[in-house]
Amino acid sequence: MEALLPAGVNIQLTHYNSNLSTVMSASQAAQAVADQNIGVFGDLTSGGTLAAGLVLAKTQTLQCSGSATSDEMSAKNVRYFFRTVPADSKQGAVLASLVQSYNWASVGLVFADSSYGKGIADQVSSNLAGTKTSIVFQQQYEMTTYTQTLDALRASDARIIIWAGDTGDIETFVPYCRKIGLFGPAYVWILSEAGSGLFEAIKDGIVANPPTFVQADLDAVNGMLLTIPSEGIGQKYTDFTTQYEAMYAPLQVQPYSGFYYDCFLVMIQALIQYQATAQPPVSWADIAAGNFPRNLQPLLQGVMDANTIGLSGQIQFDDNFDRIGQYEIHNYYDGVVSTIGVTTGTNYQVTLNPSTSAVFFGGSTTVPTILLPSWTTFKDPVGIILMLLYSLMMVVTAVSGAMVHVWRDRPAIKALSPFFMMIMSVGMELAYATIFTSLGEPKTLNCNLRTWLFGIAFAIVLGCLIAKTYRIWRVFANERLASPLGIAQILRMAGAFTVGEAFILAVWSGYSPLQPLMVTNKLDGTYTYSCQSVTGNSGFIAAIFIYNGLLLAVATYLAVGTRNVPSKYSEAKYIAFTVYSLLIWCTLIIAVSFTGGTSEKLSFLIQAFGVVFVTATTWALLIGRVMIAELTAGKEETFSIPARSGMLLASPSGGTGGGAENSGKGLTGARPANTATTKSIGPGSPTGAGGMYSSVDIGDYPVRNLSSWFGRWERYELLLTTVPVARLGLRPIIPGNTKKPGIMVDVTTIRVSRSKSKVFKSSFEITIDGRALLVQANTDQEADDWVRKLRAAGTMRGESSGSKSVTSQSGAPAPRAVPAPVGSRTDRNNNDDIA
Repeated sequence: MEALLPAGVNIQLTHYNSNLSTVMSASQAAQAVADQNIGVFGDLTSGGTLAAGLVLAKTQTLQCSGSATSDEMSAKNVRYFFRTVPADSKQGAVLASLVQSYNWASVGLVFADSSYGKGIADQVSSNLAGTKTSIVFQQQYEMTTYTQTLDALRASDARIIIWAGDTGDIETFVPYCRKIGLFGPAYVWILSEAGSGLFEAIKDGIVANPPTFVQADLDAVNGMLLTIPSEGIGQKYTDFTTQYEAMYAPLQVQPYSGFYYDCFLVMIQALIQYQATAQPPVSWADIAAGNFPRNLQPLLQGVMDANTIGLSGQIQFDDNFDRIGQYEIHNYYDGVVSTIGVTTGTNYQVTLNPSTSAVFFGGSTTVPTILLPSWTTFKDPVGIILMLLYSLMMVVTAVSGAMVHVWRDRPAIKALSPFFMMIMSVGMELAYATIFTSLGEPKTLNCNLRTWLFGIAFAIVLGCLIAKTYRIWRVFANERLASPLGIAQILRMAGAFTVGEAFILAVWSGYSPLQPLMVTNKLDGTYTYSCQSVTGNSGFIAAIFIYNGLLLAVATYLAVGTRNVPSKYSEAKYIAFTVYSLLIWCTLIIAVSFTGGTSEKLSFLIQAFGVVFVTATTWALLIGRVMIAELTAGKEETFSIPARSGMLLASPSGGTGGGAENSGKGLTGARPANTATTKSIGPGSPTGAGGMYSSVDIGDYPVRNLSSWFGRWERYELLLTTVPVARLGLRPIIPGNTKKPGIMVDVTTIRVSRSKSKVFKSSFEITIDGRALLVQANTDQEADDWVRKLRAAGTMRGESSGSKSVTSQSGAPAPRAVPAPVGSRTDRNNNDDIA
């Protein structure tokens, strides 16, 4: 530098230390002016340079920086400032161009809450606006809360991450980013030039005591890209480096040294150019006294016209006196920093080096296809629908479980065992809760909790089904009627199955818990995580499938075995439907899971909707139908026939009968359940005008209204009389309830036929006023007897059935009622023939 100065001219340099403080920068700048310095180089940071520039501008003191790049320093209130390093906006343009050079469709932008960080971020956003590359995450950080910013970044879709922060910040980020999984094959980090010291800092930290970094941190940053202004170009920089290291060994040339050298070079050459051409002439003493124009245009124009070459190449300035420079793209891998590209032109477009490719994380030179997550999140429309659907069913199941407890003494609830229904409700709630472990990014906790919820829920529900069906199967194999299943039996059987499931899950979780492992689909450009164990994954999956498969096989066998159980156990068919539903959906879900290939989202949707469907179906078949029937019991009875004057069935003093003398009276007593009874008044015992013989047939049976969606089985007493009018009476038999009236109808107004049901074989149907009633008899013979007698009675005219000359509607003589033959079904049931 001394060779440039004329003989007798000396330059004195004074050092001022701002300690990287903006307050100190302003103070030291004021001191530099007081010390009559004609120019200032610095500060190192953008914030410090701006603070000093505002002070220096008041006295029109020249200022040059070789490091600070904030665009704020190009404002009109800092008009005596120039720099030999490009402004922040230029680095933002480089970063945007680099992203587009690799055809990456989306980026995340993390920047410091400083003029440096904001300047770069603003320019990146501006340059990418209107392009095919979108910014999917953009957030500034503060060092006091940087972990929150990084957590948000991890939760976003950003995989190409641009960092523009202050010197040293990225070094703090690395260990935390590694722990939360922000490094790896799915990520590419691009740093601004403030991160140029990262790699050496990590190396130094590894050998520190205690260590600041570990080897895993150094491995994690492999594949990073770095944009940095070209500081040393050509032979001039090589000679400078050689002289510097020879003079200050073992020190090496530090970053920004070349730019500050060029600051000094430009300022001295500008003054030399001015002194040589000034009119009127000026002396160096005048310049030392500050007598020179402070207009940067004439001062720096002479430098550019002279084609000044500095350590960083040819020196040119734009209209803001910001350096028009060049940037290099560096790539770090395994301790080696390679230059993989440079910028060209004043628009800073990146040109990649065709002979030196970047090495990305994992050692691949193939440009990574940045994959987007394919899992369903809590904010996705499908995720919201699933949460609402599952939550609704959880509420419905909880409410119905509470209602079962409140109504546990009602006959319909008690017959199906309220404890059975409540235990089933618990299992269903666990199944519904799995949706909250299935949405969002898979984590270790979610993987293991979901497996536990699925396993325990399946074991509880299937255990209860097996216990209940087994009880029905045992009863059906011995006798027709049985008492409800007790709580002790349910708990023993269902509990044993649940304990077996929990044992397998406990061994699995203890030996090799599930972990989320990445599954990529480069064809679709997506990735997700599959919950798998590091060791023994296939073995544990097989154990769970075999165990639950055996439970399902037993439940299916019992369901098939009880499918034709008589009406007293009509719940058996609903249990069978439930088991069939479980069998079909479990088979489908397993098939999809193992044959769905890489379509993880499709598998998830089938599983999610399959679980809610089969669980809701189980609730509807085993709990919901009973609860709805109970809720509508006051409005929709087993069957509802419009009341008629004089047609109510009366039973004084617990007897049975009917006729005109009893019309209009309500039922006052409940008759105990019994089998069919026939009382016949034979020949020679006239009971009315004309000597018509009377026959009374009585039986109590389960009856169901087939015309109602909510029809349910209830026991009714059937009473058939032929004198004085052929009538059929139906009286409900409800233990503890004597207020519900029965009905009595003219037999000539009804239709009767044997039922074609394959499930209820000993049954017949009666149609009254358009309502079809299914009556379950004890035997086929008994059902046939009722059909025959009702048809025979229906051939008599209701208003003349007491006359000897009654004829059928077709004109044929009406058949007489005759006693049942000895040895018939009615005789074996202790019926009396009254002569």
